[in-house]
Amino acid sequence: MNVQRVTTSKRLIYNTAFNVSAYIINAIIALFMVPFLIRSLGAEAYGVWVLIGSVFAYAMMLQMGLSIAINRYVPMFLAKSNTNGLRQLF
Repeated sequence: MNVQRVTTSKRLIYNTAFNVSAYIINAIIALFMVPFLIRSLGAEAYGVWVLIGSVFAYAMMLQMGLSIAINRYVPMFLAKSNTNGLRQLF
């Protein structure tokens, strides 16, 4: 059990470091891409670009796991012939 705990701790540290480094790399790329996109597209087109990206980001956030729940529970309820469960889900 002690070996399992060490492996889990190392994995947690590795995953945390990887996530933090990915976040930092994305921030650095964005820092360099914004001026490039503004020069390439122009201020007005860049504003439209950001607006469209924001709409898609909010749409994904507002789903709040709905598609994941549907992909999990619909087949389960269909396999069990649970029509009440399907009605509650929808």
